[in-house]
Amino acid sequence: MRLTARKVDGSLRDLSRVKGLLERAFPKNEQFPMFLLRLRAWSSYVHFLAYYDGDDFCGFTYTVENEDMVFVLYLAVNDEIRSKGYGTAILTDLKARASGRGVALNIEPLDPHAANSEQRVRRLDFYRRNGFFSTDYNLIDGGDRYLILCTKEDFPVEDYIRVIKRISFGLHVPNVERVK
Repeated sequence: MRLTARKVDGSLRDLSRVKGLLERAFPKNEQFPMFLLRLRAWSSYVHFLAYYDGDDFCGFTYTVENEDMVFVLYLAVNDEIRSKGYGTAILTDLKARASGRGVALNIEPLDPHAANSEQRVRRLDFYRRNGFFSTDYNLIDGGDRYLILCTKEDFPVEDYIRVIKRISFGLHVPNVERVK
């Protein structure tokens, strides 16, 4: 496996595959419109990347960064090739690009009553295996609550808040609360 990353823009031949994967991989309430994602990706602090193994589309990431942290808004692996190490390879690339900065992301909390309970457990296990730690914080966005994971065990909450403000798209900034 030898991954390469290409910028997601109008010239990307797999733009429709990226859009389709976004729609399949994330609940509707977590999806920003593609035109807005592409527009914001013109900013120097946003990176919208499609990953390839040779010519094969493997997945994509959408990250927002500042001088202290990289926030992963989206990471999705092509559903036709999941469980083949591509997610780990993409995270390895992301952490290398972070150059020592913390990498943070949000996931749905564990809930044995949720329709996707097993998926939530697998997702948390995947990120833990790939060097992410559970933090003592949750992100509250509207009526949704998310666990915040980070590659820094001593979670720099102020850095996280600063970086998520960059992705607010001029809308509200979600709340960050310490778990009691």
